[in-house]
Parts: sequence; C-alpha cells; structure tokens
Amino acid sequence: MKAVSTSYELATSDIEVTSNLTSIIAKANRISRLEAAKGKIKSPAKVYLDLKVKPHPEHLPGVLGETEELDLVLNPDDALEIGILMVAMGLKDKSQLEVDEVFKRLFELTCELHQ
Repeated sequence: MKAVSTSYELATSDIEVTSNLTSIIAKANRISRLEAAKGKIKSPAKVYLDLKVKPHPEHLPGVLGETEELDLVLNPDDALEIGILMVAMGLKDKSQLEVDEVFKRLFELTCELHQ
C-alpha cells in the first residue's frame, strides 16, 4: 500500500525565519500531511510546511548558501499543539464574526480530512 498524502496550497505574507547567525524571509506555499503506508515500518505521520525563500543579498553564504526552500517537519501532536496556540494568538484582536468564520473553516477542514 502506498503512503497517503493530503496537501493544501497556501499563500502567506512574509514569514521571517531567524537563527543565532542570520535571518531569511520566506512565504509558505503548501502544507501537507504524509502518512506511512500501512504494514510498513512503524513510522508516524508527519506534517510538512513548505517555505519558499525570498532572495536576500545579505545572506551569509556559509550559513544559508543558495537556500531556496525550507521545510518545517512536525509530528502530528506537535503540529496540533503549535497550531492551536497560533490560532488562539492570531484570533486575539479579531471580531466575533471573524472568530466564528475561523471555527467554521476549521470544522469543515476537519470533516474533509476524516472522510
């Protein structure tokens, strides 16, 4: 049996990724969940956030070189915990109508993923 993948296209604003040496700007273009094939190695699902790095003349060549893409790879439990906290923080200054729309969308996506 093949591995199962679910993906959604994204269009985000700039996301800053920093380290102790430098920082880069990227945009998220896809989020995916990849599940291991049943009966294969006991490998849990992973959630991938694909980031496309924007060109930046001040990159430190030895640190980032010609990096064009980055992936943030999380296990589902971490993705859930981080996601819940990010949604809560993102909703902080939203109206009740906007909050209701987010919960409606979350419900619809959850239903879609459990079909």
